[in-house]
Amino acid sequence: MTLKKSLYLLFFLSMIIVIVSAGCSDGTFTSSTTEISEQASPLAYIPLEQGLRIDYALMEDEGISYYESEITNPVTIVNSEGFEIRRIDRSKNETSVMYRYVKGNAIFESSSTNDPGYKILEGPFVVGHTWNRYEETTSTETTIIANGDNGNDGFDIKGVTITGRNYKVLPDGEYGNMTIVGYEDVRAMNGTNYGQCLKVSWNTDPLHTNYYWYSSGIGLVKFEQRINTINSTEESVSIIMTDYQIVEY
Repeated sequence: MTLKKSLYLLFFLSMIIVIVSAGCSDGTFTSSTTEISEQASPLAYIPLEQGLRIDYALMEDEGISYYESEITNPVTIVNSEGFEIRRIDRSKNETSVMYRYVKGNAIFESSSTNDPGYKILEGPFVVGHTWNRYEETTSTETTIIANGDNGNDGFDIKGVTITGRNYKVLPDGEYGNMTIVGYEDVRAMNGTNYGQCLKVSWNTDPLHTNYYWYSSGIGLVKFEQRINTINSTEESVSIIMTDYQIVEY
C-alpha cells in the first residue's frame, strides 16, 4: 500500500471515530428519547383500540379477585369521540361500563356519555409534568352553591360555586394534581416484564397516594391505591395485569 493511500485510510478512520465519539458524548441518544416522550400522544400509553382486552388481578387483604377490562363500542362523550370500556368482575359476575376519550394531549375518563369526566393522563410525558385531574365546565343555565356535599371521587366540597348543568368539582388545594414521577419496569402476573412503564402519582389527600403504571402500546399494567405515605401498615389495594389480548370485532 502506498503512503498516500495509507494517509487517506487513516484520515477516514479518524473521522469515523470523531463522529461516533461526538454522538455518544453530547447526549444525542438520551435527548432523542426525551423528545419522543414530549411529543407522544396519550394514546401511546392508554390505547383506545376496539377489542383490546386486559385481565387484572385485584389483591386485597380479603384475597385475590379477577376482572377484565375491554374496549368495546365507539361512542360520543360530550361532543368528543371515544370508546366504552366494559369491566367484568369475574368473582361477582358483575359488569359495569365507563368511557374514555381524547381531548388535546390528554385522556379523560367518565362515568357517562353526558359527563366530561376527569383527566387521567396528560402529556408531555416527562418526569415532573403535573396536571389537575379536574376541569370545570361553564354554562349560563344554572348556578349551584355546594356546601359540604360529597363531590366526585368522594371529596368534600366546601363553598364552591359551580356554573352549568354538567360540572366537575375541583378539590381543595393540591389534591386534584397528578404527576409523572418516572419510568419503571413492571413484571406482570404471567411473568412478562414490561420495561420503562410510565409511572403516574395522584396525591388523593394529605396522607394517601395512588400510583399508576402504563406500558407503551398496552395501557395500565399496574395500579396501587391508597398508599399511606406515613403508616405503611395501613390497608391498601394493588391491581396488576395478568394478561392481555386483542379481540376481533
